Amino acid sequence: MLGNLRTTIEKHREAISRLKAEGDAVRAAPVDAETITRRLDAEIAKAKEHASGFFAYLNSPGGGFTSSTFNRHAAADAFAFWAACDPDALRAVALESIRAGDMTEEQRANRLTAIDEALEAAEIDEELSLREIDAAIGNHEQRRLDARVDILLAPLAELQAVAKPAKAGGLFRKAS
Repeated sequence: MLGNLRTTIEKHREAISRLKAEGDAVRAAPVDAETITRRLDAEIAKAKEHASGFFAYLNSPGGGFTSSTFNRHAAADAFAFWAACDPDALRAVALESIRAGDMTEEQRANRLTAIDEALEAAEIDEELSLREIDAAIGNHEQRRLDARVDILLAPLAELQAVAKPAKAGGLFRKAS
């Protein structure tokens, strides 16, 4: 019995590890081209506003064009400089250099929700199996260091209520 439970716990832990890695990969995946374009356009518009006084030094009493003044202003915010001078070229160069992904923000959010739900189910099943071992050996079995505290401290009835029916059976699982 204990051997089967320990095997089950290892399977849950493998699933938890895989789901966490999958969630990290989804969070880090590049966004789609439409999202990139929308974000870039917003940044260019914001930079153009910031650069609206870019050449204001030209009308100062001691002003006039000097390369050192121009270079100082251009170097202070090169993105704003290019946004003010040639936003279309800036946009084209930026879009050319960015690798777009396939996942829209909505798809990313939906995928992360599904991963989070599967992760919670695996963590609850792991805890139910650990509690079965605890009861069988009369000792406290080691938990993962990154185990969710809310699941560790949840009353048994709450865990049983949300455990998947397909996982029913066993000492602490609700019978279907």
